[in-house]
Amino acid sequence: MNYSEYLFQSISRALNKNRRDKQALEIYANGPALGSYKGKVRPENEDRVTIVTFPPTKERPALFLAALCDGLGGMQAGAECARDSLAYLISTMASSQWTNVQQFLRDSILSSNQLLNKKYVNKSGSTLSAVLFTASGEVSAYNVGDSRIYSYGPSGIKQISSDDTLEKFLKRSHDANDIHPQLGQRLAQSMGMASIQLEDLVLPSTDSQLGLFLSSDGAHDINHETLASLASAAVSPLEFVDHLLTLHSWSAARDNSSLVCLPLGEWLVALGKFWVADVIRLFTSYNEVFIQLPSPSQAITQASTELKEDAARLPLLKKKGDGDLFSDSSTFTPRKKPADAKKQGRKPARPGKKKKPFLKVIQ
Repeated sequence: MNYSEYLFQSISRALNKNRRDKQALEIYANGPALGSYKGKVRPENEDRVTIVTFPPTKERPALFLAALCDGLGGMQAGAECARDSLAYLISTMASSQWTNVQQFLRDSILSSNQLLNKKYVNKSGSTLSAVLFTASGEVSAYNVGDSRIYSYGPSGIKQISSDDTLEKFLKRSHDANDIHPQLGQRLAQSMGMASIQLEDLVLPSTDSQLGLFLSSDGAHDINHETLASLASAAVSPLEFVDHLLTLHSWSAARDNSSLVCLPLGEWLVALGKFWVADVIRLFTSYNEVFIQLPSPSQAITQASTELKEDAARLPLLKKKGDGDLFSDSSTFTPRKKPADAKKQGRKPARPGKKKKPFLKVIQ
């Protein structure tokens, strides 16, 4: 097990805990918030949302990632694929070489997609919306699938990303008019495919009074004016998240709904003091998890310890015959009694002499 695999497993466990039907979490008062709602039809929630803080290193500044994944319901293991999409992305970022905020996020997404494709072999998929900030205010974002990234403020909301539909990709070759409208709205790409195309997104300045929110299709699948009024009327990101999820719980929502809301400006200053040295702080819609960042040698030692613990729990194996292994204790023959010492030419122990105890018990 290498360093990235060790991190992946730790992060995957954190993203795989039990989830309530509806839940929302605020990072700090009036700060970033995230939430998720299962809906009334789907048997499980296939969305995963997270906010992650990475401590600074010698090569890079402190980083803050907001990400959302929506597992594709028509494919196998949608929830697991959404979880693994985030786990691969976070573990890749934690162990990758720093370049700049845009190239770093782009390379991390492409690398995690290759790992996801290798694991699921096109049998599952997930959307991805990701925004990465540095403590100095640099920002980059990418979107894959039909999850979305919006900006919001006093003047309303604006969709920054565009859905990766067949119609969008066909417009590049000027053949969009030849496709049926319903077919044109189907997804053309998702995380887990052999290759994906990433489009650079233009984001508002981080020193503005605007905010960003990431949403799954179940969350933004309402009237645009209603979505805008909820965003402008909310006094905090948590209130916006809670009101939108409550609205879906009142309606006959069929799909999972998830949201990550990020106020820009002062919140980055606060998050600049929020990271913990040598620790990844991972927030989900229901919990906060601290993941220790070991050195590569520590990760190997930890992995070796886990393997030894797993082996200790296995049934005791004994050799039988010509090396065949079995675990049936009923056929185990106990070890023979040692031969007499005199017959082996050894000096017998003195009668009546006992070994001194290692520890003396004082009553």
